[in-house]
Amino acid sequence: MTQGKPSVTMTFRVAPGARIRKADAKVLGEAFERLKSSGPLTADRVLQDAMNARSPLHRYFEWDDQKAATQFRLEQARRLIRSIEVVLEDARGKQVPMRAYFSVKDAEGQRGYQAMEFVFDTPDLADQVIAEAVAQLEGWKAKYQRYTWAKGAIPKVAAALRAVKAAKKPKTKKKAA
Repeated sequence: MTQGKPSVTMTFRVAPGARIRKADAKVLGEAFERLKSSGPLTADRVLQDAMNARSPLHRYFEWDDQKAATQFRLEQARRLIRSIEVVLEDARGKQVPMRAYFSVKDAEGQRGYQAMEFVFDTPDLADQVIAEAVAQLEGWKAKYQRYTWAKGAIPKVAAALRAVKAAKKPKTKKKAA
């Protein structure tokens, strides 16, 4: 009898917040498994494989160099915007760093960055930021719940999620008897 890892069935699915279709998870997962069977899975190896027009990864990349360069520079601009914080001082004199700009959608559905104070003064925009924070916490919890080092943190993250969700629920008034 062989002692080893228990048999596990693995199904690929889209990670929370990912910008790919559900059906793509299987295609990408299988392609990554194929690549890792012959060495470490690296971005360079994925790109090298995708350069072959017959690779299942090929269609996920922009091959027009001018468009790809523009997309890359736009991502660099986003990274620059996200890299700036403001430091607020609370009533006790404690300095609290916060992101200066948040990516939110306006009333027309256009995504852009707004200043922190404007976002928090605009309920619809603040709700978007809170929803993103909840999604990130849920993603962290799902990603690390299997690790023993995270066991103590998981209940705390779950409690934080419940608290945020409870705070966002509309309060109903009790009727007088």
